[in-house]
Amino acid sequence: MEHEHIHINAVFPNIDPARVDEFNALAAELLEITQGDAGALQYDWYISDDNTRCVLRETYTDSAALLAHLPLVNEHLIKIGEISGGIDADILGAASPELQAVIEAAGTRSYRYFQGK
Repeated sequence: MEHEHIHINAVFPNIDPARVDEFNALAAELLEITQGDAGALQYDWYISDDNTRCVLRETYTDSAALLAHLPLVNEHLIKIGEISGGIDADILGAASPELQAVIEAAGTRSYRYFQGK
């Protein structure tokens, strides 16, 4: 069911201009890691024209899929966060209690589904 999906909007707000190539290489590695991740339905990167800000749109089949994904990418996310002034993420959907605990420990915001088309 689509409303069980977990969506993430992750913003990399301030990419160091001197490290854009490193940022791009890490983003490519993250995409490669995620290619084999059956629970990842969407993993799309968008970058500003001046290469200083990036948004990653992610969708997972459910909380378990996201929890399985995190250990695969954690080291890369730490590195890319250092290059880009951190990661500002919103988690959207019905997070399981296990995922909610991870969200709260990370200080990330979560939102439950409200309405839509």
